[in-house]
Amino acid sequence: MMVEAALRSYDQAILRNPHSAPLKFRKALLLRGAGGNDESRILVEEILREEPRYAKAWVTLGELIEGSDPRRAVTAYENAVAIVTRYNTSPKDAVEKEFLDVSVRDAGSRIRRLRGEEEYGE
Repeated sequence: MMVEAALRSYDQAILRNPHSAPLKFRKALLLRGAGGNDESRILVEEILREEPRYAKAWVTLGELIEGSDPRRAVTAYENAVAIVTRYNTSPKDAVEKEFLDVSVRDAGSRIRRLRGEEEYGE
């Protein structure tokens, strides 16, 4: 019951602010936590079409598709690493910080594991 109420709240907030990637991302995480991996993946893909610099969403997409599409998951993690590497040195507001809140080391570890490699970006 609580999940449904939270999802309704997110839906209402998104109706008021349809281009809010952080709102949509939090809804995707809620869906994922409730076992709605396919719904979560679809929403994350929508977010990335609108905000391709959302590194955190790229990592989440990678996590959601690792089992079904490891090559695409590697690409998602690589996108996250590239975005963080490119934008992490410039000043950021709160939204930009949210977009870039990714561990490059963790993403690199996932890439190595999926590729069967020893090192990536270290």
